[in-house]
This record gives sequence, structure tokens and C-alpha cells, in this order.
Amino acid sequence: MRDPPVPVPISDEELQSLMEREDVARILEAYQAGSPVLIIGGSTLLLVIVAVLLVLFLLK
Repeated sequence: MRDPPVPVPISDEELQSLMEREDVARILEAYQAGSPVLIIGGSTLLLVIVAVLLVLFLLK
């Protein structure tokens, strides 16, 4: 049995660089506001962003 994967902490600088991207900031704002538009139209984009971040962390 393998250990479960350990979540990778995101540093403040990485979080800041993500927030500087307008598309990510808009998604996060809509997500925090509980926008139904995000749930319908943005969930796929959010999943793509999460997947890209996971790949970037794994390649480090």
C-alpha cells in the first residue's frame, strides 16, 4: 500500500503571480462569491487550471 499523495503547499509568491492573471483572479472572485455562472461555465476552466498547476508542481 502506498501512502496517499501529500498536497503541495503554494507559496505566497506563486499565489500572487496567479492572482495577477486577470482570468484566474476573476474565477477566484466568482468562486468566492458563489457565482452560479462559474458553476455552469467556469468549472471546466477551473479544472483545467488546477490540472495545469498539478502538472507544473509535479515537474518541479
